[in-house]
Amino acid sequence: MSSPSASCTAGIRGSRERQTRTLISVAAAYNPLIEYPCGYRTAWRSTPDQGGHSMYKEDIARFCLSLPGAREDYKWGGVRVFSIVEKKMFALMDLTGQDLSFKVHPELFLGYVDRPGIRPAPYLARAHWVSVADLHTLSDEEVRDLLTRSHQLVVGKLSKVKQIGLKL
Repeated sequence: MSSPSASCTAGIRGSRERQTRTLISVAAAYNPLIEYPCGYRTAWRSTPDQGGHSMYKEDIARFCLSLPGAREDYKWGGVRVFSIVEKKMFALMDLTGQDLSFKVHPELFLGYVDRPGIRPAPYLARAHWVSVADLHTLSDEEVRDLLTRSHQLVVGKLSKVKQIGLKL
């Protein structure tokens, strides 16, 4: 039989571990540049990944805004929306920069969804949108190419007058 003091000590130890995990999770929520050992994962690291990928949320935002006619807006309580004339969206990114969604060609949709790290975008999959949860699964060049193609798909749906207005 275990002594009452041993079970009391185990209870206190377990309680302290739970408190420590809670404190680390709370601290992680307020410091977005730290990766914690308890498994709490932040959106972006402060230094580039070992794989050589350096495309971070601000790089993606700058690239999206460099495309002809692109504008940025914030909607739905924390989603960064990149759109063209008349609010035609071509890319979405959550505020942490962790999740990027964009439109793909309908014939290529299933091929992209089969790739690891890419899934159908919630609420937009029927319009052939995909979501990438971890951009380090794609090369920087591939991210730029996919965003450019998404932009081109949306611009292609605009009237010719509006396309000329964008000087494409």
